[in-house]
Amino acid sequence: MKAKGNVRSTDTNIKGVEIRVSSGRGMTMTKACGLGKEMVANLDKVVANYKAVIAAERRADAQAEAAERRAAREAESFAALDALLDTL
Repeated sequence: MKAKGNVRSTDTNIKGVEIRVSSGRGMTMTKACGLGKEMVANLDKVVANYKAVIAAERRADAQAEAAERRAAREAESFAALDALLDTL
């Protein structure tokens, strides 16, 4: 990729190894529009919504893990009760 810009005689390095160029065309910045513009305007709300979603997902995961642990304990209890009844 070639650099775009103008080279002046004062831009050259004395040792002749490097050449610096000033910025030229092709380096334009465009005004933000669309989704990016809105995200910048309400960044605090976006961050708060993200944190709320993460918290909700963590709660759901914790509830699912607790339900799995309860089911496993219940299954172990029934297995132990069945084993006890088989010995009687």
